[in-house]
Amino acid sequence: MTVAALCGIGPVIRWATRKPAQNKDGKGLDGRIITPTTVDTPHIIDNTHLESFKTSKYTYPSIRVYHHLHRKAAKLPPNLPLIVFIHGLGGQIGQFQYLLEYFVNCSHVLSVDLPGCGASDMSPKLWEAYTTAAFAELIGVIIERYLDPEQQFIVVGHSMGCSVLATLLGSGNPEIAERCIGFVGICPKAQLSDKEKKQRNFITTLPRFVFDTYRYLDRRGGVDSPSVKRFVSPSSPKAIREYQLLINERSRTPTALRVIRGFATPTPDVWQSIHCPILLVTGQHDHVTPTSNADMIASYFSSLPQERKSKLKQIELPDAGHGVLYEKYHHVCHVLAEFFTRFVSEHISLAWQLETLKEGKWVMKNEKKWMMTSSVSGRVGTSMFKAVKTLRQDDPIHNPQAFVEANPDISHIIDISYKDPPYLPSSFDGSHIQYHKSPTKSKQPPSQEQASLFISLVDSILAENPLPPDPVEGLIAVHCHYGFNRTGFVICSYMIEKLGYSAQGAIDAFKEARYPGIKHAHFIDELFVRYDSGPEGIRRAPTF
Repeated sequence: MTVAALCGIGPVIRWATRKPAQNKDGKGLDGRIITPTTVDTPHIIDNTHLESFKTSKYTYPSIRVYHHLHRKAAKLPPNLPLIVFIHGLGGQIGQFQYLLEYFVNCSHVLSVDLPGCGASDMSPKLWEAYTTAAFAELIGVIIERYLDPEQQFIVVGHSMGCSVLATLLGSGNPEIAERCIGFVGICPKAQLSDKEKKQRNFITTLPRFVFDTYRYLDRRGGVDSPSVKRFVSPSSPKAIREYQLLINERSRTPTALRVIRGFATPTPDVWQSIHCPILLVTGQHDHVTPTSNADMIASYFSSLPQERKSKLKQIELPDAGHGVLYEKYHHVCHVLAEFFTRFVSEHISLAWQLETLKEGKWVMKNEKKWMMTSSVSGRVGTSMFKAVKTLRQDDPIHNPQAFVEANPDISHIIDISYKDPPYLPSSFDGSHIQYHKSPTKSKQPPSQEQASLFISLVDSILAENPLPPDPVEGLIAVHCHYGFNRTGFVICSYMIEKLGYSAQGAIDAFKEARYPGIKHAHFIDELFVRYDSGPEGIRRAPTF
């Protein structure tokens, strides 16, 4: 049993007398900004600041807070919920990078570096200020400061953060708990065994240099060290392992010892006191908090009425470890968005919001946008596809006749818009281009049925007009309205299913041919969930 597994919480591997690695220009992996205490993106840096908070017993004078309001909230239903993200031991705001950047487009978002983590000071230094209960009260105070009077909120915790949030909702301020409408626990810890409790008590009484020596030895080997392998799946690419190592190096020994000593898992009664919908997310290869922990938490609800039991959902993501937040972030964003939409509020759905905010396709602003969009892409990868924006019958440049004359290499055009196009399909009669229709709805990823119909249509075209590998003529043009999201989705689907591309490979090829590629994050997430979830796919409990 490792030190980290005692709490089922973030990495604690650092040689105390050695400063964490940092690039001279402060920039590192994938454009992140690396400092001695944090690994951030520019977006996080631009939306964080330091604040002081006071609980009933302690004052925390310098807590880093991330807060971002939905940019288009004024045009949406009032009082969108506040989504609160809380990390585990050794963690920091940056670990939620992908979730923050996704959900700021859906609602208001709040996150913090817990005391002694990330850019938050380890102050006060009293050990009692770092217990799970003390953190729960602190998070309650922070949430209260940022909630509007009639606003509700959703909480998302990772590892130890799950215990902090469950303690807050199940045994904390009842007025706060009543305003929580959704709970997501990612890689939660259910209980500490007697053996783990004894190990915890022993470890936290060791001289600091002994603990630091263990951490140093555990980190030997860098990206291939036990400290990294413990938290990510065996198949994680080097970039993920490099990021995990950066996070490990920024965990502080004094904070780790205090939090480990004060860590407590919520009791079954505490979990049962949470009345909002609950989603527990685990990773298939998580050896720190295996799926059995979520199973145990779910068992706490087995004796409750069916209405209560049905509010708890479980899901296991394939080929992911404890670092599922950044190993499988497309999948995590997808399942959280689905949970929020189906069981919390449809108003958080990105597809619903895009549809609500949608203006007429040919109002002045959108017509100008259409005119500025490139008409025809290059060929997508080695496929037979080109992406185009919809044609207009009366446009002087991008009309059917001009399209036929300008594109001798195209033999077919597939219109995937939902309604009749703004041109006459009969305009292609007698030309070298044949028109086809395969409708999809805007603002939402094409369903599996719609994608299958598109793929079958392309196969039928190719059956009558076979093409060689890597063709340069006889190509197939595809369009929705602008030729990015739905068009990119169905083209990528075909390339993955029929041409042997990976999900990332197809997405990259489409982006290269038609920059900036698929724009809507939920379209990209859906491609990964549909095509990059392993042979067994995502494992869902019967209630989800």
